[in-house]
Amino acid sequence: MNKKNNSFYYFVNTGISDDPARNWDYNVEYKFVSGGNAKIFIDRIKALKKNDKIFAYIPKIGYVGYGVVEEEAVLVKNYCVNGKKMLDSFISHHKWKDEKDEDVDEWVVKINWVKTFERKNAKWEKNLKAYVNNVCVLNDKNTIEYLEKEFEIENKQNFENGEETNIETTNNFSSESYEKKCKRIEELIYQINEHGKKGKKNKPIFKESDMIKLLRKIKNYSTSPESFESFASSLYILFREKTRDKNPNYKTKNDHYYIYRFPEVFWGKDKITKCCMDNVIIIRTEYSHSDLEEIDSQKTERKKSFLNVVEELTGRKYIPETTKDFQELQTGVMNQFEKAMETLLQMVKDEL
Repeated sequence: MNKKNNSFYYFVNTGISDDPARNWDYNVEYKFVSGGNAKIFIDRIKALKKNDKIFAYIPKIGYVGYGVVEEEAVLVKNYCVNGKKMLDSFISHHKWKDEKDEDVDEWVVKINWVKTFERKNAKWEKNLKAYVNNVCVLNDKNTIEYLEKEFEIENKQNFENGEETNIETTNNFSSESYEKKCKRIEELIYQINEHGKKGKKNKPIFKESDMIKLLRKIKNYSTSPESFESFASSLYILFREKTRDKNPNYKTKNDHYYIYRFPEVFWGKDKITKCCMDNVIIIRTEYSHSDLEEIDSQKTERKKSFLNVVEELTGRKYIPETTKDFQELQTGVMNQFEKAMETLLQMVKDEL
């Protein structure tokens, strides 16, 4: 997230519907919003800064809180209210009490709630905007005006010429910055392979003879649907083709014919590695399968999945058309891919 000032509102998905450990009553009583389970969610919650204005959202329910960031993110085990640790007030078997890994543990941001509603009184109506991201800039004019009215906000956000404020993203389109990112990824892959040779499978994760070709293909920015398809396909091949071996235990048609060289934890739910691989597959499918004959429901579902990924990676939902659009999406993909490789490297090290 990139902030010019504190005039913007931030959307915060509480994740309450999906995680039994979360409870809106806790958020209100102990004055917080939080994020965890994967580095990508933690990085976003940690990006909230003091005096940022946020709207809290419960998935499939609606908007339930408006507040201002009072203190920036800390680990849940260190979060205090009125001088007392919050977890001391939680039930003994609450899962947050057992967390011991900062890369997946819950991180908590203290909020000065200006106005909140109970779940049953959540604010929502047709055509309002909600996001896949757990934290991002709220930049839909219709949603902002609705929420400002429902939460009785006096100092309203200004819109120039009646249009939505243009929010800059963190994606940097300079060739120098992109080259540095590619170099960093190349170094990570080299380290992953070196540790992979020492691990249980005694072989590199990525086939080194093919890696040079693949790295060359992702080193340039895309400027068109064709060049972006080549970029996305290169990453897809890296994940799906160049890291697989035939299963030596293949016996029946129900066995997986291929096995992957990734550690088993790579496939864990909410892992940045699994998320990155899934996103690459969705993006590649959108561009490589666009000419396939599909029934309308299949096309609609494919397009919906693609737009959700674009929003997750860039903070806005759009169909890439211009050079800048493709560069923004490609940068988002590479940012996530870099984090996935950092996580994969640690996974490989942990297997030694």
